[in-house]
Amino acid sequence: MHNAIFERIALIALLDLKSNHAQDYFRITKNALFNDMVAHTIKVFEHHKKAASFWYIKEQDEAAMNRAATSVGSSTKEIKYLIDGLKHIRDKTHFHISKEYVQNPQRAWSEGNVKGDDLGLLLELASKMLINVYKEKTGKDYPVPDYDGSDVEEIVKCYVKNNPDVDVLI
Repeated sequence: MHNAIFERIALIALLDLKSNHAQDYFRITKNALFNDMVAHTIKVFEHHKKAASFWYIKEQDEAAMNRAATSVGSSTKEIKYLIDGLKHIRDKTHFHISKEYVQNPQRAWSEGNVKGDDLGLLLELASKMLINVYKEKTGKDYPVPDYDGSDVEEIVKCYVKNNPDVDVLI
């Protein structure tokens, strides 16, 4: 889950630069960050009897997950709403390419009604919940490294500086 959170932070930092790229490393990176973030998120929230996911942990100790949800000001019902939209996206365009969505994959996102901020909120709430459950079960804090995406701008600037003939706006 934290990989998805960090990928989202890096992606937002790259998009915030509003840099203009042809088909180059940065466009490939942007697409890879987006796709991997979505894939990690879908995997974390897979609701399948063989998946050791968010829902598996909830099934193991529903009371602890409900306490954790309350402590972060959320509910598993709120999270489930977003996850239902993700499942639609997963089935129609992200992991499977449905015939009726192949020419317009954005339609799956529109119908799934999952926006970037929703995805970020989902990841943050679920992460906080799982960290709370971990602490309740072990008595220890779960170590999550800090990442703020501030390195992205420096990487793009370095690229521009060393490639003056490339048309990149930042």
